[in-house]
Amino acid sequence: MRPTPPRLTKVLRAGWYAILFVLIAAACPASIQSSMEAAQIAPAKNPWGNAGGKFKDLPNAEKVDELAAILPEIGRGGKIRELTWTPSTLTFHRGDNWYTVELASGVITSSSKPEGDAPAPDKSKWPKDPSAGRAKQRTQTTSPDGNFKAVHRDGGVYLENIETKTQKPVMEMKTGENIQYGTADWVYGEELDQSDAMWWSNDGKFLAFYAFDDSQVPKFELLKGWDALRTSNATMRYPKAGDANSVVGLMVFEVATGRVVTIDVGDDRQQYIYGVRWSDHNELLYFRTNRRQNSLDLMAATPTTGATRVVVNETQDTWQDNRPLFRFLNDGDRFIWTSEKSGFNNLELRKLSDSAFVQPLTHLAFPVVDIVYINEPAKAESAHTNVRDDQDDQDNQPSQNNSAANDSATEPATFPGGGQVWYIANSGATARFAQIHRVNLDGSGEQQLTDGASHWSGLQRSPDGKFFTATAETPTTPPRTVLFQLDAINGAKEIATLAAAPADGFEKNNLRAPELFNFIAADGVTPLWGELFFPPNFDATHKYPLLIDVYGGPGVLTLTGRFDAGSPDRALGLLIAKIDNRGTPQRGKAFESATYLKLCGPDLDDQVAGVKSLAARPYVDASRVAMKGHSYGGTMSAMAVLRYPEVFCAGVAGAPVTDWRNYDTIYTERYMRTPKENPDGYDAGSAVKLAATLKSHLLLIHGLVDDNVHPSNTLQMAKAMQDAEVPFEMMIFPDSDHGIHSPAYKAKAWWFLAEYLGLLQQAAENKIKPPASVSNESAAVPPSTSATPASAPTPGASVTPTQPAGATP
Repeated sequence: MRPTPPRLTKVLRAGWYAILFVLIAAACPASIQSSMEAAQIAPAKNPWGNAGGKFKDLPNAEKVDELAAILPEIGRGGKIRELTWTPSTLTFHRGDNWYTVELASGVITSSSKPEGDAPAPDKSKWPKDPSAGRAKQRTQTTSPDGNFKAVHRDGGVYLENIETKTQKPVMEMKTGENIQYGTADWVYGEELDQSDAMWWSNDGKFLAFYAFDDSQVPKFELLKGWDALRTSNATMRYPKAGDANSVVGLMVFEVATGRVVTIDVGDDRQQYIYGVRWSDHNELLYFRTNRRQNSLDLMAATPTTGATRVVVNETQDTWQDNRPLFRFLNDGDRFIWTSEKSGFNNLELRKLSDSAFVQPLTHLAFPVVDIVYINEPAKAESAHTNVRDDQDDQDNQPSQNNSAANDSATEPATFPGGGQVWYIANSGATARFAQIHRVNLDGSGEQQLTDGASHWSGLQRSPDGKFFTATAETPTTPPRTVLFQLDAINGAKEIATLAAAPADGFEKNNLRAPELFNFIAADGVTPLWGELFFPPNFDATHKYPLLIDVYGGPGVLTLTGRFDAGSPDRALGLLIAKIDNRGTPQRGKAFESATYLKLCGPDLDDQVAGVKSLAARPYVDASRVAMKGHSYGGTMSAMAVLRYPEVFCAGVAGAPVTDWRNYDTIYTERYMRTPKENPDGYDAGSAVKLAATLKSHLLLIHGLVDDNVHPSNTLQMAKAMQDAEVPFEMMIFPDSDHGIHSPAYKAKAWWFLAEYLGLLQQAAENKIKPPASVSNESAAVPPSTSATPASAPTPGASVTPTQPAGATP
């Protein structure tokens, strides 16, 4: 019998200790109660005891169901779809009906579906290459002419002739070689969005692919099958903060000759190579950044020689945005680039052929967040143009880094510099309110086209460039879609409102509308804002507990400026707030960098500043405030009860990073550098280091097969609290990864919060009879039955928390 590896023994031991602790806690509520009383944090008495149970058994759970049926209808109806432009009219679909608006007068009349509507796309001709899956890369990609398929198999790249179904290796693999070709590692997929590792040139003459040496990256043994008879190992290469990274190269295969060329990516073996694409002129383009990620190069390589050159370099004192907005013009040489060198994201015009050429386009004191259209003089356009995309779908589509993002319906060349770029910038009255702007391609004539009082999105332009539609909303005001008329000199003028969601949706349902509130950050200077959601039948003379729904980490916005009706869970009888904090994006480099080297420092301090501003209100019970979050939000929740026990009586921490030494190199070191460089920052942000100081109530929740935030995070913290004899609660899901779908997650979290926010005691005082299905003894919560990866929840939706899309951890 082989001995168990020491590292694996520790993982197994910690995991079983954690599970045994949960089982003991479930079986012996009296002993847990005794421990809590000894620590002077006894829960309030109530007829439910420590039972827990299903979510539907909570007092007022039926009101949550009622509110869940109402909220989706509030704010509905303010958008349009399937736009068809003519020189004098716009026909569109709203609700179940068609309408036509006269562009000159703004008069709207009922209509019918336009003749010659654009046909539905023929999906049979779409590429059938398989999707990558989260944090993985596609294993095959088809050439543009459809003749060949590049396939990653057995560590190598193979060229398949689609007609004959024959395959041959692109290059011979060397015996004993550690390099994997045509793939990448988990951290490249998760943190650098590398879903591809093989790239065809636009003409199909060349195939570029990764060469990945991950042999020096430490392995992580993730156990699976916890709910089966025997567990199994799922070994992965996972570089944690301070570990060695994969050594990454690029190679190019020339189809006609069969020759393979190695691209000269530089000598830094710890750098990152990503964002690979081909130019229209068959240069291989890619991003290169150093390990600290404060210096970014846009590189261009010649595929036949492997020679490279730097096209653009960007450097920051903290970290550099690793994916600047990047759009080519029609000539395939000039491109729009976003730079934060001024402290705010601004637009520049650059040339691929001349790295010295820089034409600043904007000089803003607020950030550009997206490029919408690039208009260049082109051939005459059809007078009748159909747009099939639903407006909601368009708003959620990321901009593409290719010239296809340019507006094919090009307006006449009446603008200086031969064209314009339309973009979105956060220049509204509130820092998160995006506005539509345009500027000429020579940097003149910059205009903000929308009012700053709302957040604007969903831009659709007429073919002649004289009209456009866009949707206005705020977090508390439902959407409305407006038709604008514009010209090169006078900006934009509202012609007609094409759709508007009823503004009285909350009032009609006897609900108090959410409130957008302002406060000052913990630095005493920076203005921040949050959104407060009220329970049904809100009574300002009554005191309510407050729950902070949090994420708060870099790169992710919790409050976006869009309408948010909130979560129906507030019908349990509490206030729910979402609070902005420094360290999040789209407010400038200084705002984003406030948490540099100190994650869960200023960002958590700002959450507390928001809580204190709300606590001054007479209807907020400052003694009953809790925080709940998942992933980075789980980290914030754990740190909240540890650092601010006088503010937070309880916290629910789902899949938290409990020590940043446990998380991957690319994400963690971008914001924290390495543990060797920043030991104090890592210690200050470690929930494990602070675990013995816990004075509030904490619930830890984690999936045992989480390959993103490893379950060892929660188990390390559990052990630290057990060693210190500090009481806490925990729920482990044997078959769940980072997204936990089991209804037991929601049930456990809300029974826990109901206990410590006093909702159960309040129900008892109001003489609500406990459901017959709940006894006064501890009830076991069923384990998860699904390990399906989770998608991001809609903000405010009553679903099991999981990681926001595109965000890590």
